[in-house]
Amino acid sequence: MKRFLLFGLSLVVLFVLWSVISALWTGVKLAGYRKNASALLDQAKTGGPEKARLAVNELDKALDLESDFGDGYDYLGQAAFLLKDRTPLERAEARLSRVKGPLAPVRLAERCKARFFIASGLVSIDMAAVIDSVTKVEIARLQQGMKQALTDAETWKMQKAACEKAFSGFNEQERSQYGDTQKRVESFPQEEVSAFMDSAAITVSRLEESPEWRKAIELYLRGRALIDERKDPADSEKLMEEAIRLAPDFAEAHTGVALSRLLLQDFAGSESFARKAGDLLDRVGPVLVPKKAAKAEAHAVLSMALLLEAARKSKMRGNRAARLQMKLYKEAVAEAEKAETFDPSNQLVKEAKGFLATAKAKGETP
Repeated sequence: MKRFLLFGLSLVVLFVLWSVISALWTGVKLAGYRKNASALLDQAKTGGPEKARLAVNELDKALDLESDFGDGYDYLGQAAFLLKDRTPLERAEARLSRVKGPLAPVRLAERCKARFFIASGLVSIDMAAVIDSVTKVEIARLQQGMKQALTDAETWKMQKAACEKAFSGFNEQERSQYGDTQKRVESFPQEEVSAFMDSAAITVSRLEESPEWRKAIELYLRGRALIDERKDPADSEKLMEEAIRLAPDFAEAHTGVALSRLLLQDFAGSESFARKAGDLLDRVGPVLVPKKAAKAEAHAVLSMALLLEAARKSKMRGNRAARLQMKLYKEAVAEAEKAETFDPSNQLVKEAKGFLATAKAKGETP
């Protein structure tokens, strides 16, 4: 009996030792895979996609070893984004879905991290694909990409909420352990994703509404490409005007005409279309971009048109011209300030502020 007890105790000790050694060895291997993946990702940012593919291989090994390796999914999202390939993340999601059973709080946090990073990676890839399809004026791809983005963004919102719920039940020690991840979850641009979802839903509905809207959006994107490159403003004006003919409520196309006429130095015409764009954005809303960005651009273009018209008036003599110049300048400043409140990082808003600074430096302002 005593030998039997000693034998049983020995088995228990061996099992415990094996579990500890196995856990330590798993930790060492995970650390190695993580280190390799991190180094490869750093190289991939400048060395091309092959390094990102190698990083995916290392991360697959890590996730086969430990499916709840939350940080591994973060790295995987970065690699997938560099490759512009959804496959690694979809494969990871399938792997994670196969894991069943109740979870302790810490394991639940790792699972939330994993799902959050997968969803975040997919949304980032979707948004990059949409931007690329806009740049290349690929309407069918734009429509498909926005539909996919809407689906993935909705999943991302659910995962974010699930993570926040999991973190809310943590004790002080667990909060300390997962504090950095919690901050990342909370700081991820919810407003930006929500705005993107709203505009994507509108764009998809317009693309599916009629052939006229579909053609109008294509014409707008072609015209905007010319404007962004600051070439052929007469051609971009024609494209934008044709877009408006097909879709009279297309606010962004009115801003496009205003920009084209600004480049053609038709400041009065630019002002007229910029004001019309602002009115449509208030009444109907935008079609392709979030409302704040669309309103920022309309106000920025209006500011530049008013300022350049004011500069033209400065060459005229008389009190009436001086009063008109002062009125135009003050309105230009007000429009630039409005634009900045909507989207200070917008390139056209920065240009409008730059116009004002240059005019002031040259003494062209009242």
